[in-house]
Amino acid sequence: MRAGEFVDRMRPLPEIGVVILHRGDLSRTAEARASLEPAGHRQGQAWAAVPRIFAADSVALEREFGRDRVLIETGEAASGLSSLLNRGLRAALEAGSDYVLLLDASCCLKKNALAPLLIALEAQRFAGVACPALIQEGNGKVFSFGGEAGGWAGCAKPSLNGAGKDVGRLRHWETAGFAPYHCAIFKREFLEDVGLFNEAYGSFAFDAELGLRAKGEHWSVIAVPQSIASISPEMKHPAGAALEMARNTIWLLRAYGAPVKRLPALLAHMAFTWPLAFAANILRGRFRAAGAVVKGSLQGLFSGAFREGGHFALPVRGRKQRATAPSPSAFVMKYLL
Repeated sequence: MRAGEFVDRMRPLPEIGVVILHRGDLSRTAEARASLEPAGHRQGQAWAAVPRIFAADSVALEREFGRDRVLIETGEAASGLSSLLNRGLRAALEAGSDYVLLLDASCCLKKNALAPLLIALEAQRFAGVACPALIQEGNGKVFSFGGEAGGWAGCAKPSLNGAGKDVGRLRHWETAGFAPYHCAIFKREFLEDVGLFNEAYGSFAFDAELGLRAKGEHWSVIAVPQSIASISPEMKHPAGAALEMARNTIWLLRAYGAPVKRLPALLAHMAFTWPLAFAANILRGRFRAAGAVVKGSLQGLFSGAFREGGHFALPVRGRKQRATAPSPSAFVMKYLL
């Protein structure tokens, strides 16, 4: 036996910590977790991340995940999904996970979906996040193939949303602006170097902000069409999202947009986007949402809360050290087989 083969055999299997975002439907959460084993999950722990409005489901979830693996959004950290998912990421890192998979309960991984994601992460040294093609249940259209962030308008949107699943781009790996939080796997070294989600963003565009931050740190996000996950087309947006949608686009521009892009975008938002959003909510009788558009636009222009750095406080050592070379692909395949 060669020395290299002996060392490889002695290595412990890499662990994938899984954080499943509960959406209030216990059956959907159970289906999402049940999809892990056929997808190729071999070793690792799973946590349930529960928004405060669904805290009543915690007893049932504890029977499924275990008492210590149900994370409920608390009053002190009630700043949206970004805060809740960060708790899950920290729990997985503290447990020693080599990778962390975020999975919205509206998603189910297809068979052998994890193998292409892991291979993509190992194929390039600074590939830090990988995401599958998300296909909508029912109509078979693409929900996202990665995401597009920034640009001239500070927008953050899923790539190929609404396209047919036979579109030409769904044939090869592709570098994305960000990985939508609904389904993405993170390399541990990536989180140690770049940090977690910026909790100031709440529940909108926090995944896009992480993608833009990663680009500045020379990490890449890869969308992998050979990995498929289905997603429920029912995506509800509460009235409170109007504030974040108005605010966070401006924060993205202020944080990452070049000056030549910021001014035209701000003028466009002031002249068209915000007035139209305000008028649309008024006409539909959504007066609180209309007020949230005004409040969010003012916060976007004058608040600097997005510069706070709490999301950099990780429960690991060696942050900002040089990323180590990834394990050989054979090591990953040993985990999958």
